[in-house]
Amino acid sequence: MAAAVANQALKTGVDIATSYFGRRSDNAYSAVRCVVMLERYVQQAEAHLTETEIAFSREQTLESLPVPDPLPADINWKNFDTALSFRVLSFAAEVELAQAACDLEERETGYWIGNTEAKRLGLAAWALAVSIRKQYGLGPNHELAKLIPMLDDRDMEQARRRGKLVAERGLRRRATPPPVSD
Repeated sequence: MAAAVANQALKTGVDIATSYFGRRSDNAYSAVRCVVMLERYVQQAEAHLTETEIAFSREQTLESLPVPDPLPADINWKNFDTALSFRVLSFAAEVELAQAACDLEERETGYWIGNTEAKRLGLAAWALAVSIRKQYGLGPNHELAKLIPMLDDRDMEQARRRGKLVAERGLRRRATPPPVSD
């Protein structure tokens, strides 16, 4: 009798542990899929700003914001953190709402506010991706983090990068000895 009880308790413990680690693995997978989608949107938002600058120099305008990738169908949203899942699931609707606001503003004033919205949405996607990474222990994305200043304050970051480039070129010129003539 004691062996049967011990055996049942052991089986129950194994089932609970298997279920717990299975959910944890599913959640980590879901987090990775969401982070990839959001970080890709950050890259698209920055590319949109670059394309807008090029179009502006040609006296053209872009009239659509970047569209986020579709959400993966294989995510179990019930086990994912509720607040984070709400933010991820509503992100596409937020982009659509911003696009509608841009279209309305352009019809009413003739002015395209897409750059402001692309910046805001890109930074929102980044903040959400960072939150998911922290919640699920995925670690930071250092490579994409380098892009955020360019998205956040484009003019200042471009000026900083130009200054750094000029300084590096100046140092290289000074470090190279002048040619010796015979």
